[in-house]
Amino acid sequence: MTRLARIRQALCKTLNVLRVLSLAILTSLVLSGCDGGIFGTGDGTDSDLGPIDSSVSTTEPPTNPLAPAGNTPESGNSSDSPESEAEEAAETQDSAATLSFSNTQSAGLDQSILQLPALKVINLLNQPIVASTTTGNSTNISAQSSSTYLTANTGQNRIDFSTLDSGIAVAAIDPLNASDDSITTVLITPSPFSTEPQDANVSALNTQAAAAAPGMAQVRLVLATRPDPAIEQAPFTLRSDGAESAGADIVFTDFFNNEQPLENYSLANAGTYQLVPDDASFAPQPIELLPDQVYTLVITGNAQLPVFIELDSRLE
Repeated sequence: MTRLARIRQALCKTLNVLRVLSLAILTSLVLSGCDGGIFGTGDGTDSDLGPIDSSVSTTEPPTNPLAPAGNTPESGNSSDSPESEAEEAAETQDSAATLSFSNTQSAGLDQSILQLPALKVINLLNQPIVASTTTGNSTNISAQSSSTYLTANTGQNRIDFSTLDSGIAVAAIDPLNASDDSITTVLITPSPFSTEPQDANVSALNTQAAAAAPGMAQVRLVLATRPDPAIEQAPFTLRSDGAESAGADIVFTDFFNNEQPLENYSLANAGTYQLVPDDASFAPQPIELLPDQVYTLVITGNAQLPVFIELDSRLE
Protein backbone atom coordinates (compact mmCIF):
# COMPACT_ATOMS: atom_id res chain seq x y z
CA MET A 1 0.00 0.00 0.00
CA THR A 2 1.36 3.33 -0.93
CA ARG A 3 1.89 6.05 1.61
CA LEU A 4 -0.95 8.23 0.18
CA ALA A 5 -3.37 5.33 0.50
CA ARG A 6 -2.43 4.82 4.12
CA ILE A 7 -2.99 8.48 4.92
CA ARG A 8 -6.49 8.39 3.34
CA GLN A 9 -7.41 5.27 5.32
CA ALA A 10 -6.35 6.94 8.60
CA LEU A 11 -8.41 10.07 7.82
CA CYS A 12 -11.55 7.99 7.10
CA LYS A 13 -11.26 6.17 10.46
CA THR A 14 -10.84 9.49 12.29
CA LEU A 15 -13.93 10.96 10.60
CA ASN A 16 -16.03 7.90 11.47
CA VAL A 17 -15.02 8.18 15.14
CA LEU A 18 -15.96 11.88 15.21
CA ARG A 19 -19.38 11.15 13.69
CA VAL A 20 -20.14 8.55 16.35
CA LEU A 21 -19.08 10.90 19.16
CA SER A 22 -21.18 13.81 17.78
CA LEU A 23 -24.29 11.66 17.51
CA ALA A 24 -23.85 10.37 21.08
CA ILE A 25 -23.44 13.89 22.47
CA LEU A 26 -26.54 15.17 20.60
CA THR A 27 -28.69 12.27 21.79
CA SER A 28 -27.60 12.83 25.39
CA LEU A 29 -28.53 16.51 25.23
CA VAL A 30 -31.99 15.83 23.78
CA LEU A 31 -32.85 13.19 26.38
CA SER A 32 -31.65 15.26 29.38
CA GLY A 33 -32.93 18.78 28.39
CA CYS A 34 -36.35 18.04 26.82
CA ASP A 35 -37.84 15.49 29.17
CA GLY A 36 -41.15 14.37 27.71
CA GLY A 37 -41.82 17.68 25.93
CA ILE A 38 -41.15 16.18 22.56
CA PHE A 39 -42.16 12.60 23.18
CA GLY A 40 -45.38 13.21 25.18
CA THR A 41 -44.19 12.09 28.63
CA GLY A 42 -44.24 15.56 30.27
CA ASP A 43 -45.41 19.19 29.91
CA GLY A 44 -42.16 20.60 28.54
CA THR A 45 -41.56 22.93 31.50
CA ASP A 46 -38.33 23.33 33.38
CA SER A 47 -38.63 21.53 36.70
CA ASP A 48 -36.31 24.06 38.37
CA LEU A 49 -39.00 26.80 38.17
CA GLY A 50 -41.33 25.11 40.67
CA PRO A 51 -45.17 25.23 40.61
CA ILE A 52 -46.94 28.37 39.31
CA ASP A 53 -49.16 30.26 41.84
CA SER A 54 -52.45 30.89 40.03
CA SER A 55 -53.57 33.45 42.65
CA VAL A 56 -50.98 35.97 41.49
CA SER A 57 -52.16 38.09 38.58
CA THR A 58 -49.66 38.64 35.81
CA THR A 59 -51.85 41.15 33.84
CA GLU A 60 -51.71 44.23 36.11
CA PRO A 61 -50.84 47.43 34.20
CA PRO A 62 -47.47 48.96 34.97
CA THR A 63 -47.37 51.84 37.41
CA ASN A 64 -46.90 55.26 35.79
CA PRO A 65 -44.37 57.17 37.90
CA LEU A 66 -45.50 60.45 36.29
CA ALA A 67 -49.19 60.07 37.25
CA PRO A 68 -50.30 62.63 39.92
CA ALA A 69 -51.07 61.20 43.32
CA GLY A 70 -54.74 60.45 43.98
CA ASN A 71 -55.70 60.55 40.29
CA THR A 72 -55.17 56.92 39.35
CA PRO A 73 -58.03 54.87 37.90
CA GLU A 74 -58.28 53.04 41.22
CA SER A 75 -58.77 56.24 43.24
CA GLY A 76 -61.77 57.44 41.22
CA ASN A 77 -60.82 61.07 41.84
CA SER A 78 -62.50 62.87 38.93
CA SER A 79 -64.32 65.66 40.72
CA ASP A 80 -62.40 68.35 38.86
CA SER A 81 -62.76 66.85 35.39
CA PRO A 82 -64.64 68.74 32.65
CA GLU A 83 -67.03 65.80 32.39
CA SER A 84 -67.96 66.11 36.09
CA GLU A 85 -68.52 69.87 35.78
CA ALA A 86 -70.75 69.35 32.76
CA GLU A 87 -72.74 66.65 34.57
CA GLU A 88 -73.15 68.91 37.61
CA ALA A 89 -74.39 71.79 35.42
CA ALA A 90 -76.83 69.45 33.67
CA GLU A 91 -78.17 68.23 37.02
CA THR A 92 -78.67 71.84 38.17
CA GLN A 93 -80.47 72.68 34.95
CA ASP A 94 -82.66 69.59 35.23
CA SER A 95 -83.64 70.53 38.79
CA ALA A 96 -85.01 73.94 37.72
CA ALA A 97 -88.76 74.31 37.20
CA THR A 98 -89.67 73.96 33.52
CA LEU A 99 -92.98 75.06 32.02
CA SER A 100 -94.48 74.69 28.56
CA PHE A 101 -96.87 77.45 27.53
CA SER A 102 -98.85 78.38 24.43
CA ASN A 103 -99.92 81.98 23.86
CA THR A 104 -102.19 82.38 20.86
CA GLN A 105 -104.07 85.49 22.06
CA SER A 106 -103.52 88.91 20.54
CA ALA A 107 -102.16 91.61 22.84
CA GLY A 108 -104.19 94.25 20.99
CA LEU A 109 -101.11 95.92 19.48
CA ASP A 110 -99.29 95.75 16.16
CA GLN A 111 -95.65 95.72 15.07
CA SER A 112 -95.61 99.51 14.54
CA ILE A 113 -96.13 99.99 18.31
CA LEU A 114 -94.09 97.10 19.73
CA GLN A 115 -92.02 94.37 18.15
CA LEU A 116 -94.06 91.21 18.63
CA PRO A 117 -94.20 88.48 19.80
CA ALA A 118 -92.69 89.64 23.05
CA LEU A 119 -92.44 88.67 26.69
CA LYS A 120 -91.64 90.38 29.96
CA VAL A 121 -90.70 88.98 33.33
CA ILE A 122 -91.93 89.81 36.83
CA ASN A 123 -89.14 88.75 39.21
CA LEU A 124 -90.37 88.36 42.78
CA LEU A 125 -87.16 86.70 43.97
CA ASN A 126 -84.83 88.52 46.35
CA GLN A 127 -82.01 88.58 43.80
CA PRO A 128 -81.61 89.72 40.18
CA ILE A 129 -82.04 87.23 37.37
CA VAL A 130 -81.39 87.16 33.64
CA ALA A 131 -83.80 85.86 30.99
CA SER A 132 -82.30 84.62 27.73
CA THR A 133 -83.56 83.02 24.53
CA THR A 134 -81.85 80.44 22.35
CA THR A 135 -81.43 83.16 19.69
CA GLY A 136 -79.17 85.18 22.00
CA ASN A 137 -81.62 87.84 23.22
CA SER A 138 -81.48 88.53 26.94
CA THR A 139 -82.63 90.97 29.58
CA ASN A 140 -81.72 91.50 33.24
CA ILE A 141 -84.45 91.83 35.87
CA SER A 142 -83.77 93.33 39.28
CA ALA A 143 -85.20 91.74 42.42
CA GLN A 144 -88.86 92.58 43.08
CA SER A 145 -89.31 94.27 39.71
CA SER A 146 -90.40 93.66 36.12
CA SER A 147 -88.35 93.69 32.96
CA THR A 148 -88.48 95.55 29.71
CA TYR A 149 -89.84 93.55 26.78
CA LEU A 150 -87.79 90.71 25.35
CA THR A 151 -88.39 89.88 21.69
CA ALA A 152 -89.35 86.27 20.99
CA ASN A 153 -89.79 84.29 17.79
CA THR A 154 -93.12 83.37 16.30
CA GLY A 155 -93.66 79.70 17.08
CA GLN A 156 -91.59 77.74 19.55
CA ASN A 157 -89.02 79.37 21.83
CA ARG A 158 -86.94 78.24 24.78
CA ILE A 159 -86.48 80.82 27.54
CA ASP A 160 -83.99 80.22 30.36
CA PHE A 161 -83.92 82.10 33.65
CA SER A 162 -80.85 82.12 35.90
CA THR A 163 -79.41 84.17 38.72
CA LEU A 164 -77.46 87.15 37.43
CA ASP A 165 -74.50 86.82 39.81
CA SER A 166 -73.94 83.06 40.08
CA GLY A 167 -75.64 81.77 36.93
CA ILE A 168 -77.72 79.20 38.83
CA ALA A 169 -80.60 77.94 36.69
CA VAL A 170 -83.85 79.18 38.22
CA ALA A 171 -86.53 78.16 35.71
CA ALA A 172 -87.21 77.60 32.03
CA ILE A 173 -90.06 77.76 29.56
CA ASP A 174 -89.69 75.08 26.91
CA PRO A 175 -91.40 75.57 24.66
CA LEU A 176 -93.09 78.96 24.62
CA ASN A 177 -95.32 78.70 21.58
CA ALA A 178 -96.00 82.36 20.76
CA SER A 179 -98.31 83.76 18.11
CA ASP A 180 -97.01 86.70 16.09
CA ASP A 181 -99.14 89.34 17.90
CA SER A 182 -98.82 88.05 21.47
CA ILE A 183 -97.28 89.30 24.71
CA THR A 184 -96.45 86.79 27.43
CA THR A 185 -95.87 87.80 31.04
CA VAL A 186 -93.65 85.37 32.98
CA LEU A 187 -93.96 85.29 36.75
CA ILE A 188 -90.92 84.02 38.72
CA THR A 189 -91.74 83.56 42.40
CA PRO A 190 -89.90 82.01 45.37
CA SER A 191 -90.90 78.60 46.61
CA PRO A 192 -92.81 78.77 49.91
CA PHE A 193 -90.80 75.74 51.10
CA SER A 194 -87.25 76.76 50.15
CA THR A 195 -84.95 79.77 49.99
CA GLU A 196 -82.85 78.30 47.18
CA PRO A 197 -83.27 80.14 43.83
CA GLN A 198 -83.38 76.89 41.84
CA ASP A 199 -86.58 75.98 43.74
CA ALA A 200 -88.45 78.97 42.31
CA ASN A 201 -91.89 78.66 40.70
CA VAL A 202 -92.61 79.81 37.16
CA SER A 203 -95.97 80.81 35.66
CA ALA A 204 -96.91 82.40 32.34
CA LEU A 205 -99.85 84.62 31.38
CA ASN A 206 -101.42 85.80 28.16
CA THR A 207 -101.25 89.57 28.38
CA GLN A 208 -103.35 92.44 27.03
CA ALA A 209 -101.69 95.79 26.38
CA ALA A 210 -104.75 97.81 25.31
CA ALA A 211 -108.00 98.37 27.23
CA ALA A 212 -111.08 96.87 25.61
CA ALA A 213 -113.22 99.98 26.15
CA PRO A 214 -112.15 103.63 25.71
CA GLY A 215 -111.85 105.57 28.96
CA MET A 216 -112.08 102.41 31.06
CA ALA A 217 -109.36 100.55 32.92
CA GLN A 218 -108.76 96.82 32.71
CA VAL A 219 -107.48 94.79 35.68
CA ARG A 220 -106.82 91.22 36.74
CA LEU A 221 -105.57 89.60 39.95
CA VAL A 222 -103.23 86.61 40.18
CA LEU A 223 -101.65 84.74 43.07
CA ALA A 224 -97.89 84.33 43.03
CA THR A 225 -98.14 80.70 44.20
CA ARG A 226 -100.97 78.23 44.40
CA PRO A 227 -102.13 77.79 48.01
CA ASP A 228 -102.57 74.43 49.68
CA PRO A 229 -105.70 72.86 48.17
CA ALA A 230 -106.91 72.09 51.69
CA ILE A 231 -107.05 75.82 52.45
CA GLU A 232 -110.04 77.69 51.10
CA GLN A 233 -109.05 80.48 48.71
CA ALA A 234 -110.35 83.68 50.22
CA PRO A 235 -111.62 86.25 47.70
CA PHE A 236 -110.10 89.69 47.21
CA THR A 237 -112.19 92.82 46.69
CA LEU A 238 -111.15 95.89 44.74
CA ARG A 239 -113.30 98.30 46.71
CA SER A 240 -114.22 101.73 45.37
CA ASP A 241 -112.50 104.51 47.28
CA GLY A 242 -113.91 107.64 45.66
CA ALA A 243 -116.50 109.23 43.47
CA GLU A 244 -114.39 108.71 40.35
CA SER A 245 -114.75 104.94 40.52
CA ALA A 246 -118.55 105.35 40.82
CA GLY A 247 -118.86 102.87 43.65
CA ALA A 248 -118.23 99.81 41.41
CA ASP A 249 -116.46 97.12 43.39
CA ILE A 250 -114.75 94.15 41.72
CA VAL A 251 -114.56 90.80 43.54
CA PHE A 252 -111.89 88.29 42.51
CA THR A 253 -112.69 84.68 43.48
CA ASP A 254 -111.12 82.20 41.02
CA PHE A 255 -107.36 82.23 40.63
CA PHE A 256 -106.07 78.96 39.17
CA ASN A 257 -106.91 76.60 36.34
CA ASN A 258 -104.81 73.47 35.65
CA GLU A 259 -102.11 74.69 38.04
CA GLN A 260 -101.75 78.00 36.15
CA PRO A 261 -103.03 81.41 37.31
CA LEU A 262 -106.21 82.56 35.62
CA GLU A 263 -105.49 85.43 33.26
CA ASN A 264 -108.93 86.94 32.64
CA TYR A 265 -109.29 90.70 32.95
CA SER A 266 -112.20 92.73 34.29
CA LEU A 267 -113.23 96.17 33.08
CA ALA A 268 -113.23 98.82 35.80
CA ASN A 269 -114.02 102.49 36.09
CA ALA A 270 -110.92 104.62 36.33
CA GLY A 271 -110.35 105.92 39.85
CA THR A 272 -108.98 105.03 43.27
CA TYR A 273 -109.60 101.75 45.07
CA GLN A 274 -108.59 99.72 48.10
CA LEU A 275 -107.59 96.08 47.51
CA VAL A 276 -108.94 94.19 50.51
CA PRO A 277 -108.29 90.47 51.27
CA ASP A 278 -111.27 88.69 52.83
CA ASP A 279 -108.98 86.76 55.18
CA ALA A 280 -107.21 89.96 56.37
CA SER A 281 -103.85 88.43 55.39
CA PHE A 282 -102.56 91.96 54.75
CA ALA A 283 -103.78 95.52 55.29
CA PRO A 284 -105.91 97.14 52.53
CA GLN A 285 -103.69 98.37 49.70
CA PRO A 286 -104.38 101.59 47.76
CA ILE A 287 -104.75 101.00 44.01
CA GLU A 288 -105.20 103.70 41.35
CA LEU A 289 -106.53 102.69 37.93
CA LEU A 290 -106.01 105.18 35.10
CA PRO A 291 -108.23 105.33 32.01
CA ASP A 292 -107.18 103.26 28.97
CA GLN A 293 -104.59 101.36 31.02
CA VAL A 294 -104.29 97.62 31.75
CA TYR A 295 -103.09 96.21 35.10
CA THR A 296 -102.07 92.91 36.68
CA LEU A 297 -102.20 92.80 40.49
CA VAL A 298 -99.95 90.06 41.89
CA ILE A 299 -100.58 88.84 45.44
CA THR A 300 -97.01 88.04 46.47
CA GLY A 301 -97.31 86.50 49.94
CA ASN A 302 -94.52 88.89 50.97
CA ALA A 303 -95.42 91.00 54.02
CA GLN A 304 -93.10 93.82 52.87
CA LEU A 305 -94.69 93.94 49.40
CA PRO A 306 -98.09 92.23 49.60
CA VAL A 307 -99.27 93.44 46.16
CA PHE A 308 -97.08 93.91 43.10
CA ILE A 309 -98.72 96.19 40.54
CA GLU A 310 -97.72 95.60 36.91
CA LEU A 311 -98.82 98.02 34.19
CA ASP A 312 -99.46 95.68 31.27
CA SER A 313 -100.00 98.59 28.88
CA ARG A 314 -96.47 99.83 29.49
CA LEU A 315 -94.70 99.58 26.13
CA GLU A 316 -90.99 100.09 26.87
